Amino acid sequence: TWEAHLREMLTQHPTSIVGEFGLDRSAVIPGTKIQGSFQHQLDLVERHMRLAAELGKPVSMHCVRGYGHLQDLLRKLGPDNVAPKVMLHSFGGGPELVAAFTKGLPAPLAQRMYFSFSAVINGKNREKLIERIR
Repeated sequence: TWEAHLREMLTQHPTSIVGEFGLDRSAVIPGTKIQGSFQHQLDLVERHMRLAAELGKPVSMHCVRGYGHLQDLLRKLGPDNVAPKVMLHSFGGGPELVAAFTKGLPAPLAQRMYFSFSAVINGKNREKLIERIR
């Protein structure tokens, strides 16, 4: 029922975005040491992306150690089934990963990608943060 509820909330609030969701290869089920199925995460990301594309909503998502999988999913979905803007929040990868990730996507998808940074994730090394921003 979460998807119907999310659709309803997004429709009721025209300035809303879809988020926060994503891929995390190091995530565990809270209170355990059990990792959920990564395929399940991919399926959920796909459902969020398709809904965002349908409603013309941007997304805010995270990706931890899954950029190749995310690239593959975005290419599979194609421009019609990907949100108009995709924010990868608290991006922790290096500058070379930004370039590799966006170059690995067709232009219509690469142009939708945005990266944000946070003091908690990115503030430890100022030089690296400046390189990422460039």
